[in-house]
Order: sequence, then structure tokens, then C-alpha cells
Amino acid sequence: HPNKFGGYIGVGEFNGDEYEWLYRRWNNMLIRANDPQYYSKYHGYSTDAYENVLIAPEWLNYNTFAYWYMDQVSRLNPNYSYDLDKDLLYPFYKDKTPDGKKCYSPFTCVLIPHELNNILTVNKFAKSFDSEIEFQRYKLKKEANVRDLAQDLYKKNAISEIAYQACM
Repeated sequence: HPNKFGGYIGVGEFNGDEYEWLYRRWNNMLIRANDPQYYSKYHGYSTDAYENVLIAPEWLNYNTFAYWYMDQVSRLNPNYSYDLDKDLLYPFYKDKTPDGKKCYSPFTCVLIPHELNNILTVNKFAKSFDSEIEFQRYKLKKEANVRDLAQDLYKKNAISEIAYQACM
């Protein structure tokens, strides 16, 4: 039976209390994609990042999402806290989704350390620039910082090959 955000538990091993943290990550994804105003109100996010976002039908099933998540995180360095990212791979798949929408799916998302996610999103829209030259300097510096951090994280097995390539 679907919850109010369209998801359902499904059948599998991820139904116990020890996976409550994983259920919260899945449920937050559902809320962000299906009710961005709610998520913005209680978490302080801009709704722009979640307008017109799709969730793949298989990820409406919590257990399917949980198997994917646990498989991905098992391949990465356990010393990091990971965020589910739908934006990093977007330039590579945007032509394949309806109306170019961003999508939560096993093929469009990656797990990235919170530290990298912050660098990718901080000041994305908030910073204003007095000139195009100032903006270009900022952009080049930010891109260099992302590449440097991605290289460091990749050496530590904290990001996947595909996430590393997208950052480069």
C-alpha cells in the first residue's frame, strides 16, 4: 500500500529497526520529489532543486532502493557519510528523460560524500557577481576545487568511478 508520497515498503530484508536510517533516506527522497514545498518548509532547502523531479518506478519500492543503496555503499570507504545525488550525472542523461527532468533511479544517482555534495551545491545560486570576469574566476576556482577533492576522494575509495569521471 503506497504511503502519501507514493512509496511502499515491498518485500525484503530491510524492514527491521536497524535500517531505520536507510528508510529515512528513502522517505526523504520521496518527499523531496513529490512535495518540495513540504521539504523546503521543514529542512530549509530551496524548492528549485526538486521541482519537476522524477522517481523511477522501481525506487518507489523501499526494499529495491535499499538493496541498491547497500550495494553501492558496500563498495565505498566506510569512513564517510554519503548523500544520494541525482544532479552529478544529470548532464549525461538529461536527453533521455521526459522533458529533461532530473530523476532518482539506480542509473541516474550516485552516492557521494557529504563534503563533496556541499562543494557542488554551496553558492550555486546565492552568490552575485559584479561582472562576467568575476563569475568566470569563481567558476574556474570552484571547478578546480571539485576536481581536487574528487581526486582525493577517489584515491580513498570514497567515490565511484562514474562519480569521479563526472567531477572531472
